Amino acid sequence: MLRESFILSLLLAAASPGGTGATTVGDVCADAVDSALSQTNGQLLSVRLHEDQCRLTVLIRQPGERPTRKVIEIQIRELEPVEARPPR
Repeated sequence: MLRESFILSLLLAAASPGGTGATTVGDVCADAVDSALSQTNGQLLSVRLHEDQCRLTVLIRQPGERPTRKVIEIQIRELEPVEARPPR
């Protein structure tokens, strides 16, 4: 549900006057989003396309602990996590 609403918001942004072509991020990173969310069981906060990687920011909740925000970089071609690190 969250992924679908995120992709819908990207499509609406691109369809609006002065749209920035944001559908490219949705099209390119959709599989990366699915992969990262299934691996982390987290909540998607943001997606950015950077060179040949999708940079995802995910909120991961652990029982009894504060939520952790992770940045996950996924190669577009491989769709394998490159790195999961705390944000700067």
